[in-house]
Amino acid sequence: MKTLQGILGMAIWTAVVAVVLYFCKAHDNYDQFGWAVLIGFVLLVTHVVNMVIYFKVAGKQPYKWFK
Repeated sequence: MKTLQGILGMAIWTAVVAVVLYFCKAHDNYDQFGWAVLIGFVLLVTHVVNMVIYFKVAGKQPYKWFK
């Protein structure tokens, strides 16, 4: 159950970041160098935060679906 909660937390965080990027019109400006670097950094931070969320929620037993 913890695995599913971790995945849900990651999905919520990713959705929040996607909405913020959408409202900042990042999809219209990705071809500009400054925007591309900023978007890439935001996506990298999103990935790292997703990993932190997952391992904080799932604890020391990730991927353990059945006991």
